[in-house]
Amino acid sequence: MHSKRSSLFFVAMLIGCSTATIDPDCSNLGQRYGETLECCEAGAIIPLKDIADCPSSVGVNEENMKIWCFSQCNFEALGLLNGDEINEDKLFEYVNRLDGPWKEEAKDAVSDCLDKLAAINIQMAESKNTLPCHHAAGVISSCLIRKTIDLCPYADWRHSLYCLKLRTDYCFKNRYLQQNHE
Repeated sequence: MHSKRSSLFFVAMLIGCSTATIDPDCSNLGQRYGETLECCEAGAIIPLKDIADCPSSVGVNEENMKIWCFSQCNFEALGLLNGDEINEDKLFEYVNRLDGPWKEEAKDAVSDCLDKLAAINIQMAESKNTLPCHHAAGVISSCLIRKTIDLCPYADWRHSLYCLKLRTDYCFKNRYLQQNHE
């Protein structure tokens, strides 16, 4: 275990020091959600990659909104979204199909993401902005993907270069740099 963490740290340091430009792996994370979910071999909390055709994102140009519309479509297809409300019981049904310590981590992740959604719901209610798709599924989906990256047991984490970049926050820092240089 110690050698895996040491190796992970060493490779992360090499990645961080090896480039002064924007890494192509980090510029299209929204389009790689399936690959991102596969980094945790313990299993996705919600199997979003199993849903294919989501026409609600057609015609939406802004990338984050396109992802939220796609999430809305997926959540509706999986029975996780009823109108504007997340079906919490169904969400925990997906968690309960997981095994071992990952199941407990996933329960905590879902609870944290539901709390985050509650806070964002208050902000959205006070806002006068309109969105092409409801925010609930996008918030839960993006939160759970981030929590999966952070909480997936090390023994179940795929040690590919892409997954390593996610786990070490390299891509998130790289995207921040990219946004500030545009």
